[in-house]
Amino acid sequence: MFNGQIIELLRKHQSPNIKNIVIFGTNHQDVGPLIISVADPSFQSLISTEHSYQNTFQVAKVVYPRVSVTGYLFRPGHDYPAVFKFADSLKTAFDPSTTLFLASVDFAHYLDELTSLQNDATTLDLLTSHNYPSLSNLTSTHTDCPDCLIAMARLFGTDHLLIPSHTYQSATSYFFMTW
Repeated sequence: MFNGQIIELLRKHQSPNIKNIVIFGTNHQDVGPLIISVADPSFQSLISTEHSYQNTFQVAKVVYPRVSVTGYLFRPGHDYPAVFKFADSLKTAFDPSTTLFLASVDFAHYLDELTSLQNDATTLDLLTSHNYPSLSNLTSTHTDCPDCLIAMARLFGTDHLLIPSHTYQSATSYFFMTW
């Protein structure tokens, strides 16, 4: 749906230094462990149909066709300490100067636009105020992957969080955010 916008955003921030891309996505099927690596062979049927990863992978490959891409699917787990530990492990596994981290996260779902905007404001406030216990407990009325947001905040903080655009479409809120 927004592939063109995402490609444009990636191209705007494109860097010749990028050697790796790491994608965080929602485990919409809500199966398996808290965090699933897309390289895990036991979950390939889930990974092959999970649009939060597959769509982002396809878009990333348009802009970075020769870059290595991996990813992780986050099951709603309400366990932000485990997400912190996971994000900390990525800090040592990937050089941030050569790695692009992308998160495919929808915000408020299935609500009217006014309620969505109010819930989006709550989600962003919880993120920027580092209220991870409350953020972790949110449901799709606020965001479909609070743990993806928590992992990004753990990796990059929130001091440089920018929101270049916001769209409300088909009863869902979408933000393009950069760190």
